[in-house]
Amino acid sequence: MAVVQMSDVAYEDFIKLLEENNIDSNTIRIYLAGMG
Repeated sequence: MAVVQMSDVAYEDFIKLLEENNIDSNTIRIYLAGMG
């Protein structure tokens, strides 16, 4: 599993999305199909 790098703006939007959806953890797994 690799760490995703993102800008500060993207990180703030990500945290806001988690808060709006009542998600307590800021660690998620993203599965991408068809990559690689």
